[in-house]
Amino acid sequence: MNGKFMNLITYPTEFGKKRIVCYNKQQLNKLINQYNGQTACFATVYTSLEVYPLPVINKAFFDFDKEDKLQCEKTLHNRLLDDDIIHYMQMSGKGFHLFAFTKSYDEGDSTHRKSKLKSFQKKYAGDLTYDKKIFGDIARLFRIPNTWNCSAGRYCIPITEEILDWKLEDIYEYAKEPRYEFKTYGTKLADLHDIEIIEEEERPQIDITFEDINDDFIQTVLPCTRYIMNTIHPTHDQKVAMVADLKFRLTLGQKCDIDKVGKNIEDIIWKYCKWSDLNSIIETRRQIKSVLNGIDFGYGCFTKKNDFNMCVKGCNLYKEEKFS
Repeated sequence: MNGKFMNLITYPTEFGKKRIVCYNKQQLNKLINQYNGQTACFATVYTSLEVYPLPVINKAFFDFDKEDKLQCEKTLHNRLLDDDIIHYMQMSGKGFHLFAFTKSYDEGDSTHRKSKLKSFQKKYAGDLTYDKKIFGDIARLFRIPNTWNCSAGRYCIPITEEILDWKLEDIYEYAKEPRYEFKTYGTKLADLHDIEIIEEEERPQIDITFEDINDDFIQTVLPCTRYIMNTIHPTHDQKVAMVADLKFRLTLGQKCDIDKVGKNIEDIIWKYCKWSDLNSIIETRRQIKSVLNGIDFGYGCFTKKNDFNMCVKGCNLYKEEKFS
């Protein structure tokens, strides 16, 4: 990594989905060498929340993974060039990441810092096709450059602006090997002090009671969710999808008491799910909390969704007989 690039990872960071704390580059490199090619090698965008619950904001992270991902990356790059903001780009193996570097921002509580970060991200990419969950997320993980993306079968690599003009298939072919041209663009750090917070439209808080959760309610969830509930050995992604669907159907997308929702989802799991690992309730609770707090992913089936990122039964897999 060159001098301009050294702030991409701030220590202490967390490695992988298990979020192993690394206090220096040597500890992180040891884990990368151990796990690269076997599992996803992630690091946190900001310092470890386990060590510093209130991290300093020194960059903004963007992630594009939809059909127009290459054009979105190019558009954001040009916008940041117009304002001369220092930024770095990489191809994650499937989609595209961009880091816009900022002056260190350590004012206010966690909610304030998230709002500042989210407002900056919306200012530059609010009209692009982006992963909504990354905006304002101070616990975000990103794929470490030049590590192997096992599901894509290629490396996560740094890219230059010249590569943005390539065809997507050529970029994918280029990522069959590690690449070491780490290049940043722009000369100035963005200043979050200058960013006006974009106020979110408040949804009314609703008091939810789930006394009527019964077999009739379970029939209202997606057929694929019922299929996951009846699966003996569901994958992590299947569990996440199921919790996301239950959350939406219990709250109808409205603001609510997350702890109460989590407790009722846990009750549903115990009553209706046939999973073989139900005894691992501590891990189950952690996964539920992750989804409800928006840290984990929702549906990963890339089909038609509504404004709440929930399925609208538009994919060709949505067939009652498949999930009966």
